Amino acid sequence: MPRGIGSLTQLKSLSAFLIDKDEGRSIAELKNMNHLTGRLCISGLENVVDGHEARKADLWNKDKLTELEFRWDESKKYSRSKNIDILEMLRPSFQLEKLQLSYCNASGIPSWIDDPSFDKLTSIILFKCNIAVGIDSLQQLPSLKSLSLIDMLYVVFLTRHPYQHGIIFPKLQRLTIVSIYHLYSWDGIMKEDYLNLSELIIERCWSLFELPSPILKRYKLKHLEVINCSNLDSFLDKELSTSLATLIIEDCPKINKWIKENKDDWRKNIKHVENVYIDQDED
Repeated sequence: MPRGIGSLTQLKSLSAFLIDKDEGRSIAELKNMNHLTGRLCISGLENVVDGHEARKADLWNKDKLTELEFRWDESKKYSRSKNIDILEMLRPSFQLEKLQLSYCNASGIPSWIDDPSFDKLTSIILFKCNIAVGIDSLQQLPSLKSLSLIDMLYVVFLTRHPYQHGIIFPKLQRLTIVSIYHLYSWDGIMKEDYLNLSELIIERCWSLFELPSPILKRYKLKHLEVINCSNLDSFLDKELSTSLATLIIEDCPKINKWIKENKDDWRKNIKHVENVYIDQDED
């Protein structure tokens, strides 16, 4: 990437912008590039001094950017409080459709992320982030259809507290959870939550020991994939959603043990499922 790229104020396509102080490239170069369109990955955010500097990117006025990724260097250590300040000042326009945070070490997620005015935001990916994320932080997004939490290094709370009201994720269709080390269960999820969830993928969540009955039975779940969850108790003794078309279970020893001991029951409960793959399910 050449120096002085910020002078290209009419530029429409820029897939990646690397902040590199050694090369004389600061985030402020983005300030007047308001014609950028589509997707942009801003990396090297560990080189941003503070929120004041991050604000110079002026992402709020780049209403043609529909996809953003904010990326830090995985190998470097940095202040969690500083990074939340940076995220706060990287507030995008309400035209944003997809957001990804990668390798972010922060004390939380930015307050703007739960602003219901982001009514076009349909996809959020948190990848290898050291952030404590709760349902409370994301549930107000009215149009969110896909949520992926991957290799999170801290605790993710999939909990609904009694004082909360309304439906959690009214339009969420796809939920992907991979390598959440301290996820134990869904507590307090109610039958009104996740009403449109059709695809659930859970992988390498070794502390998870149960799935909520409402997700298994009442929802419009069409695809359920559970891989390498060694402590997950069998859920095949519960009534599964009548809309379930694909069931994949791999490397889940407790479930396999239950299957071997209850062959008739599990076959009865999945007889309506068109596509079934369960490893080590031989007689």
